[in-house]
Amino acid sequence: MLSSHPSPDNRSAWRILLVLLCIVLVMATATVELTHSHADGEHADCALCVVAHVVIQTVTAPALLILFARIAAVVLAVRALVLAKVTIFGHFTRPPPACLNAA
Repeated sequence: MLSSHPSPDNRSAWRILLVLLCIVLVMATATVELTHSHADGEHADCALCVVAHVVIQTVTAPALLILFARIAAVVLAVRALVLAKVTIFGHFTRPPPACLNAA
């Protein structure tokens, strides 16, 4: 019988191919970034050159002072919890009707 789900061996082969494709793409883009050059020496309009010269700006998150203050005491209503367990489900589903033709 044919299954719509691929076998585990087939899935692992696809994963290996996907991983290899990702590695090849990363290597290709890194090679293009490293080896590209401009014939006229002007690189102001080149997106690769602009991104290569951008300095990463580090930002530190401000330290937050967290204070806990007691606002009110919460008292559990034990009686309300017990009554909630005794409630009857309002959407009762009846069993299917008996078959009248089965005589």
